Amino acid sequence: MNKFFNKTFKYFLSASFVLSVMLLLASSVNAQTARIFFNPSSATLPPITNIQLMMDVGIRQIGFAKIEFRFDPSVIKLTDEIATIPKMSTIIEKTNRDVANTEGYVKIIVALPPENILNAPAGQFEFAHFPISAYTTLPNLSTSLAILDQNVQIVDMNVTEVPFASETSEIFVNPDTNPSIFAERFESGSLSKWTSCTTDSGDLSVTPEAKYTGGYGMKVLLDDTNSIYCTSEHPNGEKEYKASFFFDFDPAIYTMTNGNLHTIFGGYSGTSTLTLVQRVQLQRASNNYQIRASLLNDGTTWTNTGWFTINDPATNDPHRQIKFDWRSSTAAGANNGGMTLWINGFQVANLTGVDNDQRKIDSVKIGAVAGVKTGTNGPYYIDEFESSRENTVLTHTPTPTPIVTSTPTPIITATPTPTPTPSTGTLTFLPTDDTFVKSDAPTNYFGSNTALKVKSGSVTMNIYLKFNVTGLSGQVQSAKVRLNVSDASSVGGSIFSTSNTYLSSSTPWIESGLNWSNAPAAIGSSHSTVGSAGLNTWVEFAVTPAITGDGIYSFMITSTSSDAVFYKSGEASSNRPELVITLGSGPTPTPTSIITSTPTPTPITTSSPTQTPTPPSLLLTFTPTDDAFVKSDLPDSNFGGNTVLKAKSSAPEILTFLKFNLIGFSGRVQSAKVRLNVSDASPVGGDIYSALNDYFDNSGPWTESGITWNNAPNFAIFPTSSVGNAALNAWVEFDVTSLINGSGIYSFAIESSSTDAVFYKSSEASSSKPELVITL
Repeated sequence: MNKFFNKTFKYFLSASFVLSVMLLLASSVNAQTARIFFNPSSATLPPITNIQLMMDVGIRQIGFAKIEFRFDPSVIKLTDEIATIPKMSTIIEKTNRDVANTEGYVKIIVALPPENILNAPAGQFEFAHFPISAYTTLPNLSTSLAILDQNVQIVDMNVTEVPFASETSEIFVNPDTNPSIFAERFESGSLSKWTSCTTDSGDLSVTPEAKYTGGYGMKVLLDDTNSIYCTSEHPNGEKEYKASFFFDFDPAIYTMTNGNLHTIFGGYSGTSTLTLVQRVQLQRASNNYQIRASLLNDGTTWTNTGWFTINDPATNDPHRQIKFDWRSSTAAGANNGGMTLWINGFQVANLTGVDNDQRKIDSVKIGAVAGVKTGTNGPYYIDEFESSRENTVLTHTPTPTPIVTSTPTPIITATPTPTPTPSTGTLTFLPTDDTFVKSDAPTNYFGSNTALKVKSGSVTMNIYLKFNVTGLSGQVQSAKVRLNVSDASSVGGSIFSTSNTYLSSSTPWIESGLNWSNAPAAIGSSHSTVGSAGLNTWVEFAVTPAITGDGIYSFMITSTSSDAVFYKSGEASSNRPELVITLGSGPTPTPTSIITSTPTPTPITTSSPTQTPTPPSLLLTFTPTDDAFVKSDLPDSNFGGNTVLKAKSSAPEILTFLKFNLIGFSGRVQSAKVRLNVSDASPVGGDIYSALNDYFDNSGPWTESGITWNNAPNFAIFPTSSVGNAALNAWVEFDVTSLINGSGIYSFAIESSSTDAVFYKSSEASSSKPELVITL
């Protein structure tokens, strides 16, 4: 139990708790806003749909809750009784189905029974669920499930009332079965289906060379700075607008000056006076062609995704499929407008939280819509345009092609920070191929093995890895091949560059076709050597001189020891090999999150055996905005400027705190790990807890320059995960997957049960700084 136990758990729950909390008029201490919402956030009836009433209370543990909500009983009905959370089995009041369907009103009051004192609900959980159905045959109706905020009360195990924010669920009843707005595949050979087109004397045309499928596509020829585009006025005050199209160009004949950008798709509100409210833009930066999407709020502020590099269209699939989903906010003050962007089937961005309820889509334009500058010349091509009110577009799924974010969206932290230089950041690549070869099995293949093995002696084993590096737009500060140890050895091995092709061949090697007999030899001297490789630790081979820009890089690892070391391979379920490249150019900003992506390149087709491509992963690596330790014997001292973070159990007790600002990602979190590098070893690495983002006295967000033992934030009673032995210079990983629900600010506390203090490098260290690595 941590040292903040008395702050967090001040009393023992008794049978009288239910009555006492009903009479409670508590102040908000350690305020952390809870979220009350329905899942799904929107539903279409019919068919009958099960609705979950959800709570997300963070690290708080809930002892009492009263929730009330309304709906329109002339449009929808409950088809069964409401079921409530089993943990809170003391049901004080719950509206039955018949009364709810008569009044359009539901009240639920429940409390935690004494026997569940140590099992109170926390985090995100289902508070209640119920099925609903349509109660009318009238078409195209909409209604909502709406929380009655003024009647809601949530009380935590501190006997403290919890502040909250609620969200409605939009219910669409008997919608039009044809959600399509407009589609054009240009197979008529003309632009006649569009409402109007601005062609600039034929520079915008329909030609066979522009096709993606069929016989024709739209050619956009830029030979001056005039805008050329087609307009569709088929949208009708759309509050949600989804579209996709294929975009193609040949960089040999289409050129843009670095720094040039223009809009290739725009969505407009209004009929006589048009207001651009949504756009997709193309730019060239650092010799890369890039795409981003944006939406306008009810004022004049644009919210932008990052820029996403679209790789050389002359390789792999030459067409780029661009899809987006633009959404207006559902009501004034709801602030839930947003936009999601996909490129080639990959979701690359999801913008949320925009106040744009006054915006709608009445018309769209596609082509070179606006902003064409001198230095932009040549043709690009557009085909297979589709738009809808629902997610019915994108019937074609292209071959996945890696998309790398070269310019992350700037991070907003607790203290003002400069905008990150576009060419800085971290790119993390998984291998396209990895395997090992054995001298006593010269014709055998080991590419499907979950381990990579290396040793010398009577049987020699060498490791081979291949990476496809794309999206480098700045100077390479460092490059490291990182491997996770599954069988320890006193010698980790030495890494060399090697050929991308089989021995004495021009055919690229692949993991399913490489063996001892055809494996290429090492080139030159080793880049680096790793000593002891401890079990379950990460080792890092420095390969900075080998990485000179975009390209395919192969490496070979050898050992001088007969004691084999095993590393996890690309076929392992977790902790796969990585090539981590840090770019740098210009001033270094105050620590902010580094957005990285992990493309899975299209496999090279050869006459040798081929492999099934690994599904792409996306890695996001964030560095802390704040990190510090606090000490019980110096309760008013601050250690935020120290180059180490410390954890120790007593005499004195030392705790570490970290804060991360996670932005710009969406999708299911496969794993999330806080990674720390050990600068002073200990047999106990510590326990990690979810912590509050504010000081203990609720005076504001804690910062590394202000945190002390006395004002350190409260944190959870039970740890999320633990680390055992922390070896010198090794990386340890705390699993925090269960705590990461999406973008937001997350704080963590680390404590130790050992008097042998463990030291980790802090964000003030010159290298190996803390990281939060999220795999999507």
